Amino acid sequence: MSEEIRPTVNLTKTPQTAQPTSLAPEYSQVQSLKHFILLNIASLGLYQIYWMYKNWKLIQKHYHLELTIPPLLRAIFPIFFIYGFLKRIYSLAQEKNFSKIISPGWNALGYILILFAIFLFELWIFAYFSFIPLTSSVKALNFYWQQETPHLSMRTKFTKGEMIFLIIGFIILLLALFGIFI
Repeated sequence: MSEEIRPTVNLTKTPQTAQPTSLAPEYSQVQSLKHFILLNIASLGLYQIYWMYKNWKLIQKHYHLELTIPPLLRAIFPIFFIYGFLKRIYSLAQEKNFSKIISPGWNALGYILILFAIFLFELWIFAYFSFIPLTSSVKALNFYWQQETPHLSMRTKFTKGEMIFLIIGFIILLLALFGIFI
């Protein structure tokens, strides 16, 4: 999910010829579930903000929505938008005959309860598990992208940005663990 969607552009017109130039994505939007989990654990769940932002943008583009609340705010304040977000993801997957029955309501409730545990009761250990209610959404979204773009291959390696994110996240995690034991 770390690759931008770039449209096909035709900008190389000369007086003699017109040659199309393709800027189409090399990889599918499918994200390895292992990558999603690892990025979430390394960031104490902060990766979810980026993941939600990026997927809200993709949903907005797919449905041609003019959202009154921008995707970034929807991602930063997921408690208010998680149900609609998950419902749209499952709708996308069902458009492509996704056969698994998933409840966006239960997954949203689980996610909200974990956020309450983290922020209201200061149970920060739950941040490591906040991705769990979202895993079925990742699977549904992956199914959608596999059907939508079967000609594109799935990225199997982390991007440079994700690698930097992982390194910084694991350094912070190690410092936190080091602080616990001193």
